[in-house]
Amino acid sequence: MELDAFLLVKEPFNETSGYINQPLDDKVRLNAALSNFMWEEADACTKNHTGMIHIHKTIETIQTDCPLFVEEVCSNIDENVVGVYMNDVIYEPSFYQTMAKMIDQDMFPIYNVIWFGLYPLENGVGAYTDGLEKLGYHEIEVSSIGEPMAVLDFIKDTALYVIMNNVVFKDGETIGLTIEQVLTIHLGESEIFDTPTFRIDDPFLTNL
Repeated sequence: MELDAFLLVKEPFNETSGYINQPLDDKVRLNAALSNFMWEEADACTKNHTGMIHIHKTIETIQTDCPLFVEEVCSNIDENVVGVYMNDVIYEPSFYQTMAKMIDQDMFPIYNVIWFGLYPLENGVGAYTDGLEKLGYHEIEVSSIGEPMAVLDFIKDTALYVIMNNVVFKDGETIGLTIEQVLTIHLGESEIFDTPTFRIDDPFLTNL
């Protein structure tokens, strides 16, 4: 398993290990910026970056190595870094640093390792993970009538459950984040990715 992050920098320099003296492809950058629904200025803040710092880590033990990777990324963030490109999205540097503080509380930095995306549907919202596949799991999706932040919390809790317990879902089985909750999981075509993902029944249509 491999994790990669690219720190987008506004001023060129050559002394940092992993420095790439060219910007991220602009189409990729724009799509990644627009994917971050929590940072409206992502495009404007990153469009004029001049280079990148590539940070790479081989992951052998997820619960140990992922926090080390996140700490290494944070150690390279300074005033010259205008964005963190990872998991097909550009993170705001201050957001990435804030979420990494979970490590100090002996918590897994789930928001630094997995991106939780959100998009509107006619009768609700769709949410998805981006990053689970890099850790050896299928990505997860859910379509829901629930409030957007509640749906994000649900898919975050599910992804964290998978990582912390090394859970491998099977097509057609059921899960629940409470004793009473019964949700069916289906492996099938994704709304987001080219590879199959696990789609979970809407938790807000189920009596808890």
